[in-house]
Amino acid sequence: MEKKVRERRFSEGTFVLPRESFNAWVEVLLRARIRKELGYFDGYSLLRRFMELVESSESKEELEKLVERTINDEGDSRLRYGLEKLYSYYLEVVRTYEGILAAKRALVGLPK
Repeated sequence: MEKKVRERRFSEGTFVLPRESFNAWVEVLLRARIRKELGYFDGYSLLRRFMELVESSESKEELEKLVERTINDEGDSRLRYGLEKLYSYYLEVVRTYEGILAAKRALVGLPK
């Protein structure tokens, strides 16, 4: 009952997905895209590997280096192609999310 009575004020932090939620959202979007490129078996296992790279990186630059290193170490050209596509799709999703976030901030009048 106390939850219902207590007043809640929304702040800038309200618009940012927690890292875990964001990565889960990204994974769902990437799953559909990579399935078309590599199929269920290879695509999903590659997606798990890619999401591990995303989870272990703290910045876009670090992720780029990890993906580059993984691509260079991969012997199968199909999987190299898949990693390149996943990274490309990932950047596309992040840019879209950042655009939505910027639009929400502008709409509400929050600082960048």
